[in-house]
Amino acid sequence: MISPISDIAKSLLGNIQDDSISLKISGLNITQQDKTISYLEKYANSIFFQIDLVLGLPLTVQRIQTQEENILQHDAQTTLNIKYPVCQYDKEALSLYWYARSANEMPLLQYLAYYQVIEFYFSTYSQIKATRTIQNLMKTPGFNIYNDNDIIKVLSIAKSSFGRGFITEISQLEATLKECIQISLLKEFFEKNERLKSFLTTKKDKMLDLEPLALNDNDEMLINSIAKRIYDVRCRIVHTKNENDFDNAKSIYPFTKEANLLNCEIELIHYLAKRVLIASSSEFQL
Repeated sequence: MISPISDIAKSLLGNIQDDSISLKISGLNITQQDKTISYLEKYANSIFFQIDLVLGLPLTVQRIQTQEENILQHDAQTTLNIKYPVCQYDKEALSLYWYARSANEMPLLQYLAYYQVIEFYFSTYSQIKATRTIQNLMKTPGFNIYNDNDIIKVLSIAKSSFGRGFITEISQLEATLKECIQISLLKEFFEKNERLKSFLTTKKDKMLDLEPLALNDNDEMLINSIAKRIYDVRCRIVHTKNENDFDNAKSIYPFTKEANLLNCEIELIHYLAKRVLIASSSEFQL
């Protein structure tokens, strides 16, 4: 149950604001402190992620993010139907997500934290892609396990996908997005935000000078164009070069006009990070 913090809790915790809220959990049979903390984090993360998805309000066990309004003061027209968690999320990936949600005044840091949420799953989805590629190859009529050339093809796929340093980062990003992002929901996200759609699909801005998204192309081309765009922004923030002629691109530094233009880029990668977390969740268990 989520409710205002009690007077007893205020006394115990000390410097607590009057508008603070608490999460109360009952009916558990746990006697060990470490198990209690582990369950609290897992349960709270699932509940708070629901709240963030519905209300766009980031909360964590450790702190309530600075907001002009708290959850109990939120728009009365918004229905918040909190359910007992059915999904749980990787603790490390979600910690990066909360870190990004707390960095509202630091766009470069916020962007990189959302990117790291997606990056957390690169290995997982790159291996899934490689597995499917190998399966399809082995199902091909004429594939012969006794033919050295056919086996070399399998080994080549495995080496490029599982061997550290062989598969490119942008390829891993593409594989992750293709596994996690539903195109119909993605297009719905764009249609609901015309300002964002206009900014990302046209080449109006000369400062960032990013390639527009291929919203009208086929699904694979759309994901590829999104991957390229967010990877380009990521590289400009960390000032690294990639295989896409990064020498000619401008780096993005804090407190610059370029940094102030990242709002739409952050909205996009925030959406993608949420979808990757949802797609990568597992069944909630004690």
